[in-house]
Amino acid sequence: MITLPTSDQKENKYLTYGYASFQLHGKENRLLILEAVNKPFKGTLFLAFGDATSAVETYGAGRYLDIQHKKGKTIELDFNLAYNPYCAYSNDFSCPLPPKENLLEIPIAAGEKDYMF
Repeated sequence: MITLPTSDQKENKYLTYGYASFQLHGKENRLLILEAVNKPFKGTLFLAFGDATSAVETYGAGRYLDIQHKKGKTIELDFNLAYNPYCAYSNDFSCPLPPKENLLEIPIAAGEKDYMF
């Protein structure tokens, strides 16, 4: 189990599902994939991450990527599907922040960009 702080100073618990390793921009990267334990998302996999575009081109607290795993030895990360958490649009939501190991030094120039009001 891992406990993540949220955007409204609360905490959410998740199971550590595994790590996804990949190379991008000539650098080896590794991200922690989490499994939700609370309803209504229980059993779903997701990845919360920050990168070099956070707070510059994308939402400052990071973005999310929903994960589909077909029980093989590999998993596909399609960063084109990365999206802003609901708290990017309203303070009424409680959004988990990315774990420290998911703060990338490289830019992920794909997915949803910053929302301007």
